[in-house]
Amino acid sequence: MKQFAIAIETTGLGKNRVDEILALAVVDCATEKCLSNSLFRPQFVTEWVESEKFNHISFQDVMQKRSLIEVAPQVSAFLKQADELIAFNGPFTANFLNSAGVKYPSIVDVQGMFSEVFQGSPNFSFVNLKTMCRYYGIDSSLSTPVEKAVALAQCYKQLEQNLTLFETPGDHDL
Repeated sequence: MKQFAIAIETTGLGKNRVDEILALAVVDCATEKCLSNSLFRPQFVTEWVESEKFNHISFQDVMQKRSLIEVAPQVSAFLKQADELIAFNGPFTANFLNSAGVKYPSIVDVQGMFSEVFQGSPNFSFVNLKTMCRYYGIDSSLSTPVEKAVALAQCYKQLEQNLTLFETPGDHDL
């Protein structure tokens, strides 16, 4: 099964306004090689002061780029080469891709999977990618979308191994 780990950076969390994707990194889960790393100019948002503190992407960085909405057909065709997308927060990522008109295969929500496995543990009441990396001993600064996508692929592989350990032989006989 072909899986792409994807990481996005946005103009915000989309709670009180129309926020948009600024960056999209795509990594092959099997090889952990970067397949795409793109910046996009938002169509509706012109400043993102709070988000810029975290993602370090300014309007000057993207003002000459094309918007994701403009290239949605090409991005859709590229993402559909995978059987699944691996995203840290699947619903969040899906909402932003949908808003830009990007079509994609099914999305695996790694944050949700990790939370289910470790639910009730006081150490994992709030799970972010840094917490998952620390848990699995993955060393990453997580400072770029590509680093986040690579770390996500590594965490996902570890999580899949954890889930396999918890399965019983009869689980597949349903």
